[in-house]
Amino acid sequence: MAYAPKSPYPKAAGNPIRSVDWNELVDETKRLETAKLNQTGGTVSGSLTVGQNLTVNGTSTLIGNADLRGALDVTNTANLRASVTVGGAISVAGTSSFTGAATFGNVRMGAGTGAPADNLEVKGNARFGANPVRVTSVYSNFANATNAEICNDSTQYKSLMILGNNSSGVRKVAVWDRLEVNGPSCATSFCNISDRRLKTGIVAITDALERVSRLRGVSFRWRTDQPATSPAATAPAGPQLGVVAQEVAEVFPELVSSTGLDDQHLSVDYSGLTAVLLEAVKELKADNERLRQRVDALEGVVSSASSVDAA
Repeated sequence: MAYAPKSPYPKAAGNPIRSVDWNELVDETKRLETAKLNQTGGTVSGSLTVGQNLTVNGTSTLIGNADLRGALDVTNTANLRASVTVGGAISVAGTSSFTGAATFGNVRMGAGTGAPADNLEVKGNARFGANPVRVTSVYSNFANATNAEICNDSTQYKSLMILGNNSSGVRKVAVWDRLEVNGPSCATSFCNISDRRLKTGIVAITDALERVSRLRGVSFRWRTDQPATSPAATAPAGPQLGVVAQEVAEVFPELVSSTGLDDQHLSVDYSGLTAVLLEAVKELKADNERLRQRVDALEGVVSSASSVDAA
């Protein structure tokens, strides 16, 4: 608490110093001496409040609460064992350990100069969680039975990589919500869950051939005048082949769904069309077999008639 001298204050030249004023001044000097933190070292056992920047050229250990109104710059190790609030940037060139609650402005982890480039800047790899996820800039083959890795590799693989753990025996990354990809999607294979045990109300598709005949297979190009939020903004250039969602919705509405920003565009489940085409081919085969039987019968009649005429 700052010293507050009693009135009259300030004193004019020649005013006597009362004993009470002198005693309070001595007590305040003792308090300041006790609370002083030396430039070459010192220990703060209670709460620490710093109104400006705090620079430590060595190891910093704060056991009590600390409220730093400016920036914290530690050139060695920082051990913060209680609640810490830093109003400005924090830069620790060595190891950082926080065992209490911590509130910071911008933070840099690892060696660097100047202010941190973001709210949290990590110079090097970062690891999170008990089953750790490592964030790297070069693929490190960190993923194993319990570990996973997110890597923004710009040297060898030149892509953002997500590598899951293989706790199930196969390394997997699972997405539990709808995944929308605004751009080409490439893989060595795609699979759709189709287990009978997960299905109910199984009914064969009827009139598949007639309904397929109402669809058009078209060639088209994606429009290039769409905003950046449009699914077509990153679509491939050049001629494409497919169907028109609005036309499919008139025949197979269950194969059409909304997608994109605010679900304002339509998409088609092309894999679902496979089942329709399968049944259409079967219907076409059945028609072909019936026609073949009729042809065979007609050929038999013609053959018989020819034999009679020949006789």
